[in-house]
Amino acid sequence: MRYFLLVMLFPFSVLHAEPVLIFGLPLGGIPDPTIQVCKSSEIGSHTKLCLIGKPAEMDSGIKYGAINIPQSSLPEWAAYGSPRITFEKNGAIDSISINAKARDVLDIISSISHRFGAPTDSKLQNTRLKTASWHLENITISSVQVDDKCCEVNFRTPANVERMKKYYEDRKVTRPKSP
Repeated sequence: MRYFLLVMLFPFSVLHAEPVLIFGLPLGGIPDPTIQVCKSSEIGSHTKLCLIGKPAEMDSGIKYGAINIPQSSLPEWAAYGSPRITFEKNGAIDSISINAKARDVLDIISSISHRFGAPTDSKLQNTRLKTASWHLENITISSVQVDDKCCEVNFRTPANVERMKKYYEDRKVTRPKSP
């Protein structure tokens, strides 16, 4: 009975999605070898893949933190950004985010579209802050322009998307209409 309910809550494709390589990292998969914490001399290195400090851990067992990704794995728009990563309890990469310093957000959207196709949703015309998102079977991507020189780009697994939906639904409370 529990298995049936689990399958009803999380479709089979969500539970068994194939990993997708993002910046050379297996989103939805367990990195091999395991990503180690950077030595102080490796932080900011253009060639070393490592975690910047020990990842923080949530009550749920999800770990998150900043990551150093080799420049050879990053497109131009991501090369000067601040990447972050989350891991599931089993060590699988759950999400990769980057606060990209970009002069033209359309370059970021074009780069992502080159690999994943046209955005599923977008607001690119007649708006100061552009957004685009891709909703695919094994990855959800969002690109949100934060200001004139910064764009937040998130690559998330289906399990991450479902968990975040539940998190925000659980946070909803009835609030008074006035003070």
